[in-house]
Amino acid sequence: MMEFTSDGIVRWGFGFYNPNHAAALITLLFPLLWPLFNRPGRRPKVVAGIAAAGLIAALALTGSRTGMAVLVMEMVFFCCFYGRRFLKYGLAALVVLVAAFALSGMLGRFGIDRALTNRPVIWRGGAELFSLLPGGCGLGDSGRIVSEFLLPEGSGIVCRTLVNSHLTWLVEFGAVPGVLYVFAVLVALFRLPRRSEPFRPALWCAVVGTLVSATLASCFDWPLLFDFYSFGTLPLLNWLLSWLLLLGFCAAVVLLWLPKVSRRRLLAAAGAAVAVVAAIWIAGWGMRDGSAPELFRADGVLMLRLRGNDPVLALYDREWTAGEVAEFIRRNLPGQGAEIPLDSWAEKVEPPPASLCRSVLLFGRAADWADRLEAYELQLAAPPENMPLPERTRKIYVGRYVHFEAETAAEVSRY
Repeated sequence: MMEFTSDGIVRWGFGFYNPNHAAALITLLFPLLWPLFNRPGRRPKVVAGIAAAGLIAALALTGSRTGMAVLVMEMVFFCCFYGRRFLKYGLAALVVLVAAFALSGMLGRFGIDRALTNRPVIWRGGAELFSLLPGGCGLGDSGRIVSEFLLPEGSGIVCRTLVNSHLTWLVEFGAVPGVLYVFAVLVALFRLPRRSEPFRPALWCAVVGTLVSATLASCFDWPLLFDFYSFGTLPLLNWLLSWLLLLGFCAAVVLLWLPKVSRRRLLAAAGAAVAVVAAIWIAGWGMRDGSAPELFRADGVLMLRLRGNDPVLALYDREWTAGEVAEFIRRNLPGQGAEIPLDSWAEKVEPPPASLCRSVLLFGRAADWADRLEAYELQLAAPPENMPLPERTRKIYVGRYVHFEAETAAEVSRY
């Protein structure tokens, strides 16, 4: 399992695989100490001070820049909500925070690097994907689709999610769940807490802080959270802590709904949620430059369509990706269209979606489908060695330096 490091120093995850997720949990818990500072007597303040120092030290060991920024924001909120008399606690926490990051050797992380500059590029691709598929692309597919088709050519960026939990939810699950998600949060936030309320300011700031954390990172990793069998191929403890973070956030949101919600707040939150989702769709639509492929569903399967003449149905094995197949077709079959499933089809037992294409192009081990797709003219790319070639094989593509000998009337082309 990969370790997260900074200048050779290992960043602590405290049971999380990603230290940024640990930082999000720390900043969710930190405001919950505030009511203790507001209680009379010295003992509650001492207990809260010790706990706060421990959380700050743990945050420094994660090396999370987002976590540090969120904690500073939370301390500003703390002074605003509880008054100037608590300014000394905020300043003390700030001093401890800077000292902890300096002692942990993590101050060197505070600079501009590709981890920061890549995020707006990925978010732009996510907005464009949402404009292409407002009904959702499916759990766990957003990062892959954006990486292969919607990022600038030569960027070298490969992402598993959209590095923004809110945008990932919207793009993967679609507009309706996205509106409900935004609505639930806005109902909680649209009533600002009062200084006279002992606990509400802490909950409000914990929710805001977690929202910021999840905006700048994938703190809520949806494919991992909903993987109840292999836990995202990561340790069980990471999965349990990830659920603890999500449930803690949801609990804070629900408590902010209480004790009652006015009709005006519900209507305002509903209108704002629809406006936010619509703005993302409009922004994504406006970012299109015509290079993005068409995405559609056929028999429930997410497919990619390349525009062109005489399209082929392209199936491939796990040695290929949909992006590589699309690039192969653009280079070797110029002007020809294609329909490509977003997932490998070599291991599947069900037939591919019905298509109006006249020919099928099989890559690698997907050639095993040759005898079961008799209605199509057949083309093969990088077929397995010693494969018996069906008589209807029209063209074969092999690597430039691959030795290929076969008694066939099919045209052989090298790529």
